[in-house]
Amino acid sequence: MAMEDEIKAGIEKKVVVIGSNIVLKKLKQGKLSRVILAANCSPVMKKEAVLLCEAAGLKVEESKLTNMDLGALCKKSFGISLIGFVV
Repeated sequence: MAMEDEIKAGIEKKVVVIGSNIVLKKLKQGKLSRVILAANCSPVMKKEAVLLCEAAGLKVEESKLTNMDLGALCKKSFGISLIGFVV
């Protein structure tokens, strides 16, 4: 299954959290099973997400989509740099 389809399915099942603040918070709490970054995610945010994922034993997945494309995929009118899947 393509990453875009997995994101859509996760949104329908309500197991996806969007936005850097909430994703990083849930990562610190150990409540995520997967993290996806936008292709144009800021280097600072990417570094923090990678460090938190490594600490949690998760692999960060980089999407080929930009933050605006991820936002559109999630049916939002704004860009989304980080997406997390709740355990």
